[in-house]
Amino acid sequence: MPSEYRDSWLSNAFVFWPLDWIVLVFSSFLPHQLIHRLRKHLLQLFGQLDAPSQPAHDGSPHTTETLKDLLSQPAEIAREYASDTPPPREAYRLCIFCRNVEPTSKPCPKLETGSTKSVLDLPPKMKEDVPLSAADETLLTWLQTQPSALCTRCRSYDPIKVFKFAEPPDTYEFTRDDGSLEAYTQDMRLHALELGELRHLTLSASCQFCRLIYRILPSTPLPPTYKGVSIIPFRAHHRFPNWEQFPLQTRTRSAILLGLSFAGTVEDIITRRHYSSSNAGHFGNTVGPAIALAVEDPAVKRKRVKGIRALATSRSKYNGRLVEPLIDFESAKEQLDFCMKHHQACNTTIPDELHNIKLIDVSMIDVSMMDLLKKPPTIVPYPRGCHYAALSYSWGRTGVDEQARTIDDGIIATKKLGLRYLWIDRYCVDQQDREDKVRQFAIMDLIYQCADVTLIALAGDDSNAGLRGVSQPREIQLKETINDLTLFTLPPQADFERQFSKWNTRAWTMQEGMLSRRKIYFSSRQVGFSCQLFSSSDAHDSDCFFPSSIGHPSDSFYASINSFRHLHEQADVMEIRRAFLYMDVVTNYTQREMSYASDSLHACQGMLSALQRRMFPLGFEWGLPLRDFPITLGWTHVPDDWHNGKALYHEHQAPGRRHDFPSWSWCGWEGNVQFSGLSLLISHGPRKRDILSDLELQFVSVQDKTLTVNAWLVDLEVRTDAFSQAFAYDSAQHAKGPPLGMVRDRARPSVQNAVPSGKYSCLVIERQKERKGRNAHYSAQTVHLIVLDWEGEVATRRTSITLFADAGFMVAQPRQRLVRLQ
Repeated sequence: MPSEYRDSWLSNAFVFWPLDWIVLVFSSFLPHQLIHRLRKHLLQLFGQLDAPSQPAHDGSPHTTETLKDLLSQPAEIAREYASDTPPPREAYRLCIFCRNVEPTSKPCPKLETGSTKSVLDLPPKMKEDVPLSAADETLLTWLQTQPSALCTRCRSYDPIKVFKFAEPPDTYEFTRDDGSLEAYTQDMRLHALELGELRHLTLSASCQFCRLIYRILPSTPLPPTYKGVSIIPFRAHHRFPNWEQFPLQTRTRSAILLGLSFAGTVEDIITRRHYSSSNAGHFGNTVGPAIALAVEDPAVKRKRVKGIRALATSRSKYNGRLVEPLIDFESAKEQLDFCMKHHQACNTTIPDELHNIKLIDVSMIDVSMMDLLKKPPTIVPYPRGCHYAALSYSWGRTGVDEQARTIDDGIIATKKLGLRYLWIDRYCVDQQDREDKVRQFAIMDLIYQCADVTLIALAGDDSNAGLRGVSQPREIQLKETINDLTLFTLPPQADFERQFSKWNTRAWTMQEGMLSRRKIYFSSRQVGFSCQLFSSSDAHDSDCFFPSSIGHPSDSFYASINSFRHLHEQADVMEIRRAFLYMDVVTNYTQREMSYASDSLHACQGMLSALQRRMFPLGFEWGLPLRDFPITLGWTHVPDDWHNGKALYHEHQAPGRRHDFPSWSWCGWEGNVQFSGLSLLISHGPRKRDILSDLELQFVSVQDKTLTVNAWLVDLEVRTDAFSQAFAYDSAQHAKGPPLGMVRDRARPSVQNAVPSGKYSCLVIERQKERKGRNAHYSAQTVHLIVLDWEGEVATRRTSITLFADAGFMVAQPRQRLVRLQ
């Protein structure tokens, strides 16, 4: 490296620190605009306004090769980047598209060739938070060994000053006349950092704050022309679910964090009016990765600059914290013990059926020799009244006979939590004995409900991923020192990580999470504890407990089913509520993936058993509560992209059939299921309407896969000349009269003419007649039907349709009879 650039860089770095101290002293009483001008004049005075421009490349290795190439040549790196010969300031950038270090004088190779893909180009499952790669970890760790100083943009932004002076609101429920919105607007303009169009964004490899920004930006790149990313301050408590329940006095003392906003420019953010409490505080920037100030750092407490020392005590609640690469199990054990002793709502009685299970005795395992032995663990019958943990994980492609890392880590974690026994499906259920599997499936709800805690593996795609932080280190939290203060990155909010994990997409794991009283989540970045009353994460202050979320079925299911202990006393009151819970469970379950079609019903048997014990004493017929709610036979598929882009089929395709199950049940088909449009929901839901329902089917019996119902049948002819219209036809098979109305395929409502022309035999689920006013007549008619295919006297389900019968449905002369379905 030419000596003139080395010397220039060194002198720039040497001059910079005194200037920062001068500016910081003046910042306590000068306006923000004057501070920026003061810094500019001081730099001009010393002749160090800008870093030297990038010299022409001389063919040296570090100017022509990527960081990956450099890391493979440690001797060359030592010579080229020795501590006494640092590179020019801002000469290299961190490319958010290549995820590498590149010379600032050269364009990004991926942008130049057009090979970069944004999250808008990726399939739905990739639109999520991607873990930090090993190459990124190596890159950031290596850069921290090099001399660093803030770049021009970050010096102007001054993140330390933002932590000191920013006053984001403790709530986002603004009113129109108290000035709160104007105060928020002014604070946002002062303390937001717009990153501009991403293809022109330069993150300096030698700038500490640029490295922090690089760490929290999505590793799956955004569109290069996107201009809507900003760094904005917000209160730490906004990261937690149900933060509105936090005491006001603690919310006003909440720590300040810096997070990403993808809403647009600062002006775009400001123009969003949040007057409604229904959406208060639920911003995208509050749950993703963030940057925190370590207020517990001794350097902060010793700081004599006005305002910084007070920051350590005045705004420190709910702050993040740096975690060790390996988990502190003492803290996790304290939370578990506290809940077991003091949370009555989280305790349960042990039923007699549980005595049929088997457990792993982890006390018989020497964890120090586990990798050497690799033999099956010791399986024992359930010791009456024992305490045990359960393990929930994604099997992936590992075989039944393979002892994977997740299982090894589960054994270690169980011992460190002070428990002796562990339940793992791979060993505690005989995978070769079909009858034993059926018996265990029937009590799966009891196995997870009675476990003292369920260990949940969020990281990775299979059982070899392990429980991060047990035997393998977690992802790094990037820590940088700016003006003697420590700034560090926080992982996404724990529930956000759970939501976008592979574990959360698997069919089997849904009931394992929903049925557990207490859960410990192991992600690649943090450990989260959750019970029926509170949740916490080791990435936040140890005293930071917050109410458990009730926004997801997995968080409310256990409490809901236990509210039905006296079902016979509340049957009339709870009738609709239990139907809603069942439908919500099925809708969420059918969004998930399974490796084997034969697991369609087995993977949710635990949830159905729990519902039957508490809420549906008449049981289920192939997953449907037909004895309680025959109308649920009117389930239908959900179109593509209706559920977070996780549908299993496209609108132009029909859902696949699972032939081991009856056609009339949702478990006999692939794809997402819903119950929308049925009068049970319309008459009692949040948007209830005045509906009169008739022609409803009645349940008669089920024998094996054959269902018998007493229902109305109707013959229709559909024509798709311009629109899908239905006509009644006579005994001579000729259409008669005007069209009855429009027909829509309920599984693909946005596809025009999805129901092809033809003659159909249909079973009526119900007819709905609606009136628009109290004194009006019931006029508009909506009829939900199942299209049937007949083989002799037995029918199978083909699809479901809706008929909007403006002319009166009874013109089609429906007839009532017993119908057998398979």
